[in-house]
Amino acid sequence: MKGAIIVGLSELSTLRIFEFETPMKEKLTALKVITGNRFDNQQHVLIESSRGHYAFGLYRNQGLYGSEKYKSLQEKFGKSVEPGKVYEVTIWDAVGWITLLTIEFKIEDHNKPIPGETVAKIKDTIGLYEQGKVHCSDCDRVIDRVDIAGRYFAGMFCAECWNGTAGQHKGKGGWREIEKNETYD
Repeated sequence: MKGAIIVGLSELSTLRIFEFETPMKEKLTALKVITGNRFDNQQHVLIESSRGHYAFGLYRNQGLYGSEKYKSLQEKFGKSVEPGKVYEVTIWDAVGWITLLTIEFKIEDHNKPIPGETVAKIKDTIGLYEQGKVHCSDCDRVIDRVDIAGRYFAGMFCAECWNGTAGQHKGKGGWREIEKNETYD
């Protein structure tokens, strides 16, 4: 037996952060018991659009002060950032094979919904996917799905990022070499 919690795409702009944390974890725990599944992630929360479903995960970034994660949060959100106030949203296709979007945002009040610009990015990304386009998982450039140069786990990469060639993009590149050395153990 399988199960999922379905959230309408239009609901994302009204559901408050705290409604995704404790209550969602409780619902997922109940869903495990009901279905007998042993999943340990939030990919059983689905966003429903007019053309399909997409797996959704909302995670609180817990970068410890001084850690590499905390340093990256400081670079993005400023030196005084508090790790517990930064969240990450990840959107996958319905089965979790393709990462469509990973985006971080800062929120001061957990009683507020996901910020409007983050919801807009989610809607835009889903709309692009439904048109046959995706964001490169490295440089974020929009590419046609037929132009995906390579995949690493659930990530998809443009030719420049996959091959590590210099181009007009901001990605670190070289994913072909990284994937080649992956043991998938």
